[in-house]
Amino acid sequence: MLKNGRCELKKVALTLCFALLFVLLAGGVMAARLNHDWAAMKGMLRINHGMPEWYFDRDDPEQSRTAARLQRVYLLTDGKGSVLQESDVYAALDDDNPGQATWSIRRDTRGAAYLIRSGVVYSNDRSHDPYFVAIGRPLGRW
Repeated sequence: MLKNGRCELKKVALTLCFALLFVLLAGGVMAARLNHDWAAMKGMLRINHGMPEWYFDRDDPEQSRTAARLQRVYLLTDGKGSVLQESDVYAALDDDNPGQATWSIRRDTRGAAYLIRSGVVYSNDRSHDPYFVAIGRPLGRW
């Protein structure tokens, strides 16, 4: 009986190890995807004289999907913290500290979790003014 108990304990421990490994790998995959999104955002979002504009080929379905995904969970503020653009999804997330470059997990009013990456980007004009951007992806969707 003790032998069976040890076997069961080992099975439980092994299952927990695999579950933890899955969570760590999945989180790494999501962070990698969000890093890719960050690079895409920096290539598509241009800010000239305080006016943000998304540059992409609207006739290209892949670029259009990418731009739409980037703007689904999205915030852009000027250097003083005034909101210039904000998606409805981002507006529904719990409070954070805009202006800080960070990674965070935020929740909407229904409890759905989002991985958020935020940081500073600079305008494309001569002033190179700082702007705060946050983008995110829902957690749990791979």
